Amino acid sequence: MLIRNSFFTLAAAAALLGASLIGNATLGDELHKSAGKVTVGEAVEADEIHLISHPGRYGLGPDLSGSRYAIVSGMLVRINPKTLKVQSVIRRVEKILD
Repeated sequence: MLIRNSFFTLAAAAALLGASLIGNATLGDELHKSAGKVTVGEAVEADEIHLISHPGRYGLGPDLSGSRYAIVSGMLVRINPKTLKVQSVIRRVEKILD
């Protein structure tokens, strides 16, 4: 009887701990996602943009006519350098390489 009660107590504690960890991971993921939201057509502020000077370091070819590769909110994007509007969102980047 004591072993069975101990098992249930341990199982309940593990379930609560697991739920707590999952809840925190989900919250952290949501915050991370919201920080990296960049949408096509969005005009971004000049101080939020890191223009890419070496596209090859990111596995990219040269800039396309009428656009520049940039990092905005942790996302690799193409922007129109005149209007600062996002033309396409390519992928998340973990760090700036140039």
